Amino acid sequence: MLIDLGVSSYSGVLSTASYYALDKTLGSNYNFNALYTIHKDDNGEIKMITTDAFTFNKISTLIVDNVTVYLNDFISKGVEVPIGVFTGIRLLSGYGKKIKMPLITVNSVKCDIVSNFEEAGINQTKHSILVNIIPDVFVITRFNTKRLT
Repeated sequence: MLIDLGVSSYSGVLSTASYYALDKTLGSNYNFNALYTIHKDDNGEIKMITTDAFTFNKISTLIVDNVTVYLNDFISKGVEVPIGVFTGIRLLSGYGKKIKMPLITVNSVKCDIVSNFEEAGINQTKHSILVNIIPDVFVITRFNTKRLT
């Protein structure tokens, strides 16, 4: 029961941490037109798009760092747990005064930046840059461990 409380309080924070990291990292710091170069032939047709790999890797690293900072800050505040949880009786687990308990987690974050091309009509292609943030979190109690993904 204690592990379930930790998981439920932590799982809602994962997406918030991702949005926080994206906002803090990308905000107004980057000119997205400078992240890639469009190469055209003599007729003005696009032949290739190249990206600035160094900057993309830097962005990815900053996003991971910001997610980790947000999650560590959340963990340091602890989780409010009703005292009824310690009885071991599921019926009483939601009752009683709430106490703050430290939450022990092991987390790692991976960030992939993906460039994608899609057909968007006759002689048109849509180019998008996607950021996939993949947190891997384990909530640990004395008797149990649960993985959140």
